[in-house]
Amino acid sequence: MLLEKAQSLRDSLQNFQRLRENADEAKSFETRATQFNTVSASLASQCARLKALTAAGVRVPFTPKNAADLRKKAIALRSGFNADPKALDEVDYNLKYDFLDRLSGITKAIGESLLVSWQQHVAENSPVFADDLIAALATIPDYQAPVARIRECRNTLAGLARTLPADFTVALAQLNAAREAYTVAWDTMTAGGLPEAVIRFLKACGQDGASLELLDDTVLKWLSDRKLSHVFRIRVKGSR
Repeated sequence: MLLEKAQSLRDSLQNFQRLRENADEAKSFETRATQFNTVSASLASQCARLKALTAAGVRVPFTPKNAADLRKKAIALRSGFNADPKALDEVDYNLKYDFLDRLSGITKAIGESLLVSWQQHVAENSPVFADDLIAALATIPDYQAPVARIRECRNTLAGLARTLPADFTVALAQLNAAREAYTVAWDTMTAGGLPEAVIRFLKACGQDGASLELLDDTVLKWLSDRKLSHVFRIRVKGSR
C-alpha cells in the first residue's frame, strides 16, 4: 500500500512537472509570437507607406542595412519553425538583438527616409516666400486680401512639411491647391511683372521708409498703372 502511494505520488509529481514545462513552453511561444507580430506589423506598415509615396511620384532613396543577412535568417527561422517550433530557441545567435531589433531598426530608418523625402518634395514644389516683400505689399490696403491668402498658403505648406501625412494622395492635392492659390494671389498683385526697382521701393517702404531716390519713373509708372499712387505719402524722416 505504501509503495503504491509512493508510486502514485511520483506519477503525480512527474505529471505536474510535464504540465509546468508545457506551460512554460507555451508562455515562451506566446512571448515570441507577440514579438514577431509587433515587429512584422510595424515593418509591413512602413513598407506600405514607402510603396504609396513612391507610387505618388515622390522618390524615396532607401537601402535597408544588412538586408541579405536578415533575409537569410528569416528563411532559416521559418523553415526551422515549420519543422519544429522549438527551433526558435535553438538558434546560434541572440534572436532579439540580432534579428528582431535589426528589423525594428529598418522600420525606423524607413520612417526617417519617408519624412526627409516628403519634406524635400514639399520644399521643391513650394514657392519662395520673400517675407520682407510680402510684408511691404501688406502695407498696401488693396493688397491685404491677396497677402492674407499668400500667408495662408505658406502656413498650409509648412504644416504639410512638418509631419508625414497619413494619406499621401490627399496631402499632394493640398500641396497643389496651396501652390495654385499662391500663384493666383501673387499674380493679382504683380500682373505684368515686378521690376527690381519696385521691389526695392516696396521693401524699403515696409521697413524704415523709402528715400526719394527709390521713387523713380519705373516705380511711379507701376504704381500709377495699378492705381496705387494714393496709398503712399511723403514725410520728413522722423516726423509722424
